[in-house]
Amino acid sequence: MVRPVRDGAAWQGWRAQTVCAAEEFFAREDLDRTPWNAVFDFGSEVVGRLELSLAPDGFPWDAPLRVEAKFAESLYELRRACDATPDGGLSRAWLQDFVVVVDGPVTRVRFPRRAAFRYVRLRVWGMVRARWRLAGLFCVTETSAPPPPAAIRGGENALDAEIASVSVRTLLWCMQDVFEDGPKRDRRLWLGDLRLQALSAYSLWRGTAGFSAAAALVRRCLLLFASAARDEDGAVPGCLYPRDPDPPEAGNFLFDYQALFGDVLLDYLDATGDASTARDLFPAALRQTRLALAEIDPATGLFRDSGKHWLFLDWKDGLDKTCGEHGVVVYSALRTRELALRLGFHRETSDLPARMAKLRRAARAAWRDPANGYFVSGPDLQVSWASQIWAVLSGICPARQAPSLLRRTLTDRVIVGTGGPYLCNQMLLALMRFGMAREALSLVRSFWGGMVERGATTFWEVFDPQDPFRSPYGNPAMNSGCHAWSVPVWFPRKGRCLGRRR
Repeated sequence: MVRPVRDGAAWQGWRAQTVCAAEEFFAREDLDRTPWNAVFDFGSEVVGRLELSLAPDGFPWDAPLRVEAKFAESLYELRRACDATPDGGLSRAWLQDFVVVVDGPVTRVRFPRRAAFRYVRLRVWGMVRARWRLAGLFCVTETSAPPPPAAIRGGENALDAEIASVSVRTLLWCMQDVFEDGPKRDRRLWLGDLRLQALSAYSLWRGTAGFSAAAALVRRCLLLFASAARDEDGAVPGCLYPRDPDPPEAGNFLFDYQALFGDVLLDYLDATGDASTARDLFPAALRQTRLALAEIDPATGLFRDSGKHWLFLDWKDGLDKTCGEHGVVVYSALRTRELALRLGFHRETSDLPARMAKLRRAARAAWRDPANGYFVSGPDLQVSWASQIWAVLSGICPARQAPSLLRRTLTDRVIVGTGGPYLCNQMLLALMRFGMAREALSLVRSFWGGMVERGATTFWEVFDPQDPFRSPYGNPAMNSGCHAWSVPVWFPRKGRCLGRRR
């Protein structure tokens, strides 16, 4: 049992002060005097359904038992009023406050909706004459993940070990009916999140009894996306809600997520060897590549923003995405070509190598600054992490120059940086591609280690070390405190690192 206390030195201005052990609270004899309220700290983020154990002492049960609960992933969220008008277009319904009313004598009360939380505030109205007490408080946790390997140890120090532990916990809580992006918000499957989650899942369970179950969840997600392709053009959605046994509810067609469907499918084939599923889904992957290539201006050979698509790449404010999206198109087409060769679909993609060579040359001519070697984007010649990362991943930046470009990007404080963990993970993939293990570990320790040092028990959707209240939604309480794209694809585990190098 804790009390939130204002503390200017704490992350987001709040820390938890211990009031007493939970067992001491459960032993109190005066809890029948209601209403009462208390805040409980579960020690780390949990995902599941809250359950109260009651110990009645005599009847009649002379009134209903009313239990109000507010669940929160952080103390800031706990303290923020749920009835405050949310900003950024997200519904107040995402905030987790529920009421359960029990009409008859019971010894156990379970909240019907799954919640994601570390803290819970309970406010209870009970009987007038009958005596009872709260005997226990539980979260019946929920995940579809197989048990993680018994020993999840970090690399060289305690920080590495904690990063590994927090990574695994985040991954497990996001594995539900599908790979959810956040078990608090949005509780749905996003293709870009799946790409990163799947890589970590393959590596975590590779060589263990749990691998087949983890891979089966990835396969299910890929099949759902293919089944939800848009009728008019075959585009796969950016996200979907499963509705078994009905078709999924899909929407949010993100250009870069859609283009990367073939990349996710090739990763699945590499990890599992399941060529049958890959062949079944190859037409969908090829369709996404063709749709992406349609956004290349035939006159210039460069990506053009037609205004028809949601271009994401990252949450970074003010990010110009032209160069980065061009890199996504080239990278995804090359990955689809590799997938085709693995599956025997040579003819269907025979045009791609020559076309990609032209797109690379056009991008170098248009966007590489000869003075400093950076790739620029947009009318203001913006230099950003996103442009450099996708120039490297796509081969627009020649391989011999890529390590130097990535090192400069990591250390240059002037260029437009990252908006959060999603783009940091793209940087890790680029570093891994060129065997830059030292730089990757340094980034993991500084960025993801920064969340751990600020109290994270699961990795956050949004993290800016300089701004504790940064939110794409105008309300930090709406941020997800346990998020799929925030699991680092490369982190220390038993002397090695998760992720893949290619």
